[in-house]
Amino acid sequence: MNDELEWAECLRRTLNRRDVLKVLRDIGLSTEDIAIATDADARTVRRWLDAQEPRRGYDEAIDRLRTAVLYLLQRRAMPTNEISLWLRSRSFELGTDPVLGVRRPLDALAEGGLADVLAAADAFIRPAEGSLSKAEVDADLRTNAAQPATKVDRRQKVLSGAARRP
Repeated sequence: MNDELEWAECLRRTLNRRDVLKVLRDIGLSTEDIAIATDADARTVRRWLDAQEPRRGYDEAIDRLRTAVLYLLQRRAMPTNEISLWLRSRSFELGTDPVLGVRRPLDALAEGGLADVLAAADAFIRPAEGSLSKAEVDADLRTNAAQPATKVDRRQKVLSGAARRP
């Protein structure tokens, strides 16, 4: 399956916890990703994926991870192969912790913060006021592909405000 909506439909129809974990792995989440999001040991997750049914105490954590991935898939927020990358990336949208700094969506899910992760996903999907949309960035890259430009040139353009929307 390559299409985000096909994966979303597959994940939406999958209710058995072990099958959900297998679909999440097939989408691109690693054993470690699942372990972080469910606050389980990686060996435990490997056992779940092999043959052992997850204990009932993990139902809520598995469902939070399933819901977050399904949310991203249904909104076509990013290609399927980038979902795990986003979940692992530190996100300013999730706020900062005085000790840990910026949180990762996987960590927020482990803490029960599904609503925070969905809000961060929305903020990631919708560009901030005045910033370039994905379509505008893609168009700019196509336009400038014929002209060799350095990273410094592009940064200066953005910093000068020339790249901002009116």
